[in-house]
Amino acid sequence: MDWDDRQASLVVTKDAIVGQLVAECLAPNLTAEEAMRRGVEVHSDETRWSVSCIGGDYRDIEDQVKELKAIFASRAAEMRALQDSGHVLHVEISGIVETGAKLRLSPSALVALGSLPVPVFFKTFVPADLQEEDPLAWLD
Repeated sequence: MDWDDRQASLVVTKDAIVGQLVAECLAPNLTAEEAMRRGVEVHSDETRWSVSCIGGDYRDIEDQVKELKAIFASRAAEMRALQDSGHVLHVEISGIVETGAKLRLSPSALVALGSLPVPVFFKTFVPADLQEEDPLAWLD
């Protein structure tokens, strides 16, 4: 069983983020049609800016990770400049996970992630209809 609704994102956070500044440094150089076809989305709010690879041509997390690398591998200097100005950057691999679900990343995907000058976080979500178990239920 694999993770559902997987996505790979580059995330930039700061208490009062200036989305325009971050976008000037890191926004993908894609037309709207190209971004839609490739499943690349940009999101921004007061504290978070992100580029996510979520759909389009991507069938698995491997392709999403490779696309993130393709977009950001040449922007290490911009990433460091944002970090130096107080922004926190990371790659976020996320998905919906049920008990026993696994996420497989090949050595080449790990190398692609390692080529970006930011840490990698794994974020999981529980399916909305899944009844959560009390972790102390075994004491009853």
